Amino acid sequence: MKIAIGSDHAGFRYKEKIKEFLAGLGHAVEDFGTDSEEPVDYPLFIRPVALAVASGEAGRGVVLGGSAALEIVRIWLETPFEGGRHLRRIQLLDVD
Repeated sequence: MKIAIGSDHAGFRYKEKIKEFLAGLGHAVEDFGTDSEEPVDYPLFIRPVALAVASGEAGRGVVLGGSAALEIVRIWLETPFEGGRHLRRIQLLDVD
């Protein structure tokens, strides 16, 4: 699948890692920038990703910034485990 990707300067390092990961999975990745950690205005890099997906040029798009990634970790830390079907499997790890 062709995947478009773009980020602001704060997300540059994440973008580079995600590009490698996606390519390793066999996807074609089109990078819309940014190309460094120099401060930029994110819409210049996010909009082209959205347009590529909307036009069908890319099947999916990934847009990110440094603050989005940190927010994901914060939410993960604050969200209680819901149990469900995985509870039994996790209890198998408790082997005292």
